[in-house]
Amino acid sequence: MLDSVTDSSFDDFVHKHKEVVIDFWATWCHPCIEMEPIISEISASFAGRVAFAKMDTDKNPRVSKRYKVNSIPAIFAFKEGKPVDKSIGVIPKRALVKFINDAFD
Repeated sequence: MLDSVTDSSFDDFVHKHKEVVIDFWATWCHPCIEMEPIISEISASFAGRVAFAKMDTDKNPRVSKRYKVNSIPAIFAFKEGKPVDKSIGVIPKRALVKFINDAFD
């Protein structure tokens, strides 16, 4: 299970880790629920290198608005506290791994 971040804990989380992936999602979003096991599995393979967390966009509108998250699932890659890439919608495991590797290499 991924850590959850909130509007109040988001900045600390992305600045605490060099490389971060945030999954912006909502409980009512079926594509988000479809992505959850894929992200959880991938997060285990990147353990120790990339920090993963999820953010419920309904409960945390401030950060979602700051990064213009208008469609979910939205997966953002942050490096040294700054967004470097994003992926919108459901993507297969292989594509998500490539997205993460490309964002941080």
